[in-house]
Amino acid sequence: FGRAASHDLREPLRALDGFATALAEDFGDALDEDATFYLARIHAAGERLAERIEALLTLSQLIRRPFAPAPLDLAPLAQLACTECARACPERRIDWSIAPGLWTTGDPLLLNAALRALIDNAIKFSACRDPANVEVGQRDGAFFVRDDGVGFDPAFGDRIFQAFTRYHTPDEFPGLGMGLALASCAVERHGGRLWAETVEGEGATFWFTLTPGTAR
Repeated sequence: FGRAASHDLREPLRALDGFATALAEDFGDALDEDATFYLARIHAAGERLAERIEALLTLSQLIRRPFAPAPLDLAPLAQLACTECARACPERRIDWSIAPGLWTTGDPLLLNAALRALIDNAIKFSACRDPANVEVGQRDGAFFVRDDGVGFDPAFGDRIFQAFTRYHTPDEFPGLGMGLALASCAVERHGGRLWAETVEGEGATFWFTLTPGTAR
């Protein structure tokens, strides 16, 4: 269903972008400054919508894919996620701390998606630090990803885990507001829970538990 719906949504979007591009190319000389600006806005809005469609498809795939738990160490998955995220922002200086031996039972693909989303979130919202500090570890039966970034108002609470929900504006930090929703979905597939502890201006710690016995 998700793939079919994604295709059906992409088709009119491609047509919209195609007609806007054709209008700009064929009649660009006849368009005034305002019209050119509006066409650029149409194109940018189409790109944002395409990104949202892809994010929804990814979320649908996480929800529907077969659950395949196995014993695994989260430390190598976290290291891979850190490497991939750092590669996307080579200008950043980041000090990593990944605890060894983060053993659990879970679905490797789902947990990789969760860690990637949480680590990407930590990197993004610690852009004000040089270097930034990102830590992955375990305490009292729960795993965590911690950063020393901007944090958020604790009153915002669980809303940050809802799809397309943002605490900061796109001008402050880019993104769709989808990463934490993906991480929450992956954790919930394990029968676990994802939550955050934060002090605004001082960083955030995202905790998650996994309960293989109640996994779906």
